[in-house]
Amino acid sequence: MSTEIKLPWGGEIICHDLSRVKETYESVRKFYNECMEFHTWMYKMRVSAYRCNDWWVDREKKIVTFFNDEMVPGYYWSNPELKVGDLIFLGDVHSGGQFAVVEELVDVNEDRIKARYSLLDEFIE
Repeated sequence: MSTEIKLPWGGEIICHDLSRVKETYESVRKFYNECMEFHTWMYKMRVSAYRCNDWWVDREKKIVTFFNDEMVPGYYWSNPELKVGDLIFLGDVHSGGQFAVVEELVDVNEDRIKARYSLLDEFIE
C-alpha cells in the first residue's frame, strides 16, 4: 500500500512506507514554508523576479531568462512587466545568491523575457 502526497506547486510524492507518511508530509510542509517565507521576503525587498542558478543564467554574458509561466516560490518567479532598473535575484531559498539590476531587456515575447543584468555587492548565503 502507498500514499500519494500532493505538492503545493504541482506534482506528487508517493510514499510506499506507511510508517514514513507523517515524516514525508512534514518535510514537504517545511520545504514549502521555507519557500514561501523566501518569496515573501523577496517581495518585501522589492525584487521583481528571481531565478535559481541554472542553465538559464548566463554568467559570462550576464543574461538571465525568465519564463512567464514559471512561478515556483523560492526558486523561479517571473514578472511579465520586468523593466530596466528593476531589482532581481539570481539564486534560491536553499542555495543563496546575489542581487542584480536589470540593465537591458534583450528579448521579450509572450513566453519569456531575457534581460542583461549587472550584479550588486549584496549576497544571501
